[in-house]
Parts: sequence; C-alpha cells; structure tokens
Amino acid sequence: MKKVLLLCLLLISLPLAFASLADYPEMFLVSVNGENYLNAMIVIGDTAAASDTIGAVDIATSLNYDTNVNDPLKNSIEVVLASDVKGLEKRKNMILIGGPCINSATAAIMGYPENCAEGFHAGKAKIKLYENDGHFALIVAGMTGPDTRLAAKILADKLYDLSGDEVEVAGTNMRDVIIS
Repeated sequence: MKKVLLLCLLLISLPLAFASLADYPEMFLVSVNGENYLNAMIVIGDTAAASDTIGAVDIATSLNYDTNVNDPLKNSIEVVLASDVKGLEKRKNMILIGGPCINSATAAIMGYPENCAEGFHAGKAKIKLYENDGHFALIVAGMTGPDTRLAAKILADKLYDLSGDEVEVAGTNMRDVIIS
C-alpha cells in the first residue's frame, strides 16, 4: 500500500518538478471541489515605483480570471510588500515584481547578487521561474519601472507563448515587443 501511495505522489508531483513558463499560471493554482484558487502571493518592493505596482495589479487582475471562483471573499489575491515575506521567500509560492535592486524578496530568490543590476539592461526585462523545494517564484523584472511593467503586461495578457524557465522581453509597448 505504501508503494502505491508513493507512486501516486510521485506521478502527481512530476508535472510540478518540470514546470515552465508555458504552464503559467497552473503552478500557482490549486483546485478544491472543482474550484481553482490562487496559491501564491504577489510581492512588490517596499519602495517600488508606481509602474511596478500597476504591473502587480495587471497580473492580479489576470489571475482573478484564471480562477473560476467569482466570490472575492473566497478568492482574494494577496499583494504584499517584500518586508512582509522576509524569510519566507523560498517557502511560499510568489510572483515577484521588480528586480533585486528594488525588491528584497527577488534578491533573496536570486541569491543576493553582489551587483543587483547585473544581467539587467535598459529597454529589456525578464520573466524567470524558479523552483524551491516544491514552491515556485516567478520574477517579473526590468532595469526600469516601464521595463518591468511591460513584462508584467506580457504575463498578464497571455498574448504570447512563453516557454522554458526564462524569457527576455524587449520593447517600449505591446506593439513593438520582442520576446526571446
């Protein structure tokens, strides 16, 4: 009996172990009695730019439509500051808005890079999925607030097929965006 239970658990967890951006937002949803609920929080930096906050709202609004629960009392999407989750970064499912220079939770997931701007370039942003012991962190970050906002819009609008664990978003608006 234990072997059957162990095999079932292994088969259930296999898709999660190999999650990619193509699976978004499924890794953040949990189904209970046929209703999908969000099992993640959206985290912005304590001193985030307004564009990061608007990006978080774009993603939260989109996620609300991905659940099939129309009762806001049952399905609240929690948006919190990085200081609210200090120490929990690798123990909760999180969508992190803003790079490691502005969001300390992003910095924690990225291993506190010595140069927080390394790998980020003006006019470009990243959407990167991390897995930590069965929990997922999705970083949506650019060099500037508008770069981050464009990446958040790409994720929220779901107009592009994303794959792998990281994509780069370049452009100034949805009409000239390039995803690689």
